[in-house]
Amino acid sequence: MEEQLDSSAEVRVRHNFSAQTKRLLAERVGYLCSNPGCRILTIGPRRGEAKSVITGVAAHIAAASIGGPRYDATFSPEVRASYDNGIWLCANHAHQIDHDVSHFTIEVLRKWKSDAEDFAGKLMTGGGARVALSDGWTSVSPDADHVVMVEIARTASLEHLASFKKLDEWPRHAVQLRMSFSNLAGNGQEFTVDQLVGIVRLSREIKLVAPPGTGKTTTMVQLGDAIAAGGAVPLLIPLPEWSGSPKDLLEWAADLHAFAPSRPEA
Repeated sequence: MEEQLDSSAEVRVRHNFSAQTKRLLAERVGYLCSNPGCRILTIGPRRGEAKSVITGVAAHIAAASIGGPRYDATFSPEVRASYDNGIWLCANHAHQIDHDVSHFTIEVLRKWKSDAEDFAGKLMTGGGARVALSDGWTSVSPDADHVVMVEIARTASLEHLASFKKLDEWPRHAVQLRMSFSNLAGNGQEFTVDQLVGIVRLSREIKLVAPPGTGKTTTMVQLGDAIAAGGAVPLLIPLPEWSGSPKDLLEWAADLHAFAPSRPEA
């Protein structure tokens, strides 16, 4: 039997960036996310190995293939795979821009890219944040950029989470527990801590319900680690400890030992 190719069918061919283009997109913004509300660093040390890890993504401004977000049929394959059609983002925002196309337009992303390169240039020439280190304390000048301040807070939050793992009651072999949720109809679905990060981002508020001793605190610490890995600043607050303090929440948190390096010197 002779087969015929339907000429009307659309062939989805992705025009991907080369390794050189990806590196250029990352380097021209200093490996910072180009989203002006994020600017998280997307490269750093790999724990336990003398290697680095990259958490950023070279995203297409106009889609790499037919039917993709912001697809422009007038673009040639060479243009779709070019530096001009790329933007460096953290993994979270690379995902977000492709699921809200009406908001994250080509024009918006090009502006992000241009501003991110200007921002990186100012950091290189000393026009951005300055961090001074002395005697284990970290002080940030009053005009320091919020990106550096967020990174300092994130590092402190990771140290705070690590303090829970030093407690006697911390399990010797902590594993990720399987959790589940169910709707009013009784339909449920299982998920892990890593998947819970996305749920938290969407809902902003969740309740973790389980009998005592079943791993709620362990799960919350693991959730904090996962949130920090995405560039945010998690803060785990044992309510019995804070509820007896006369200070408001932020003042109480600032007094935690882990956050001492982020406080200005007296």
